[in-house]
Amino acid sequence: MDLEDEFPMDEDEVIELVRNIIKKASEDPDSVELAVPLEELQRMLDQTLKIKRRRDLAKEREKQARKKEQAAWEEFCRALQAALEHGKKCGIDERQTRMLFSGKIKIANRIFSRIPDQGNILHIQRKDKD
Repeated sequence: MDLEDEFPMDEDEVIELVRNIIKKASEDPDSVELAVPLEELQRMLDQTLKIKRRRDLAKEREKQARKKEQAAWEEFCRALQAALEHGKKCGIDERQTRMLFSGKIKIANRIFSRIPDQGNILHIQRKDKD
């Protein structure tokens, strides 16, 4: 049986456990038997915390980037819809309006293809090539 299976702990629980061991070993060195020197254990904990902070910051930056991409996607869709509606009011048929936007749609597809659950907006382009 694997140690992780026997004592399942998440990363935060392990960090807290190591902190408690370091605290106990610092207060009463004779009460705790360590396999590595206390300074080495403290260094490993500091390194782990630094990595965890970097990972958490990267996740937050990624989340913010997705929000910005989502907002840009929504703005693009609103602009396209407004152009289609304006084209109808001016007597321009939808096919011509879509043709005008086709280059922008291709660029938008490349930009927004990274947004999850948005799919591809190629369906907005002209479907028939009469």
